[in-house]
Amino acid sequence: SAYRDAVSRGKELKAFFKNQPIREISTRDCERFESMLGKAETPRNELRSGSTVNRYMALLSAVCKRAIKEELLDANPCSQIDDEPENSRARYLTTEEQIRLFAVLKDDLAFLAAPIKVTLGTGLRKVIELLKLKIGHLNFSSRPVFYPVRGGSAEIPPNWLIVVQGKGKKYRLIPVNSQVRDTLSNLC
Repeated sequence: SAYRDAVSRGKELKAFFKNQPIREISTRDCERFESMLGKAETPRNELRSGSTVNRYMALLSAVCKRAIKEELLDANPCSQIDDEPENSRARYLTTEEQIRLFAVLKDDLAFLAAPIKVTLGTGLRKVIELLKLKIGHLNFSSRPVFYPVRGGSAEIPPNWLIVVQGKGKKYRLIPVNSQVRDTLSNLC
């Protein structure tokens, strides 16, 4: 999907810069492109979000970096441009949505119920955190346990788990509710 998105965004870059030689692209041109993106409507008749504009600008910057590597450009004209503010939101499933989700996790999809329960109860990221979770990362006892982390040790309180390698290379401690505890206990 990243490749498909880059190809799509590349068409917009080509349309804006047309036949302008890459050596002639200035920071001002990049700012005009960013401004145009922020004012343009999407196919859904909405203004582009700040994060979408940032993805376009990241592609333009990557093209310029490649041009520098190929000695077609001396400096990246995008380097002086600040990112647009991005709107982030926390998204939680309602009780009704969870009921509907688990209703379809039957037969061939039953194997997904446990990881989904753990993910919903802890907020673990799929690839980075959930799939790297080991039995030693869980504390089901009534006393704290210590887990070796980066030359030291981290205290895992009772009914908590540790994510040793997460996003940003830092460990995290996460409380475990009874539903997640039962699910993980059954898996162990």
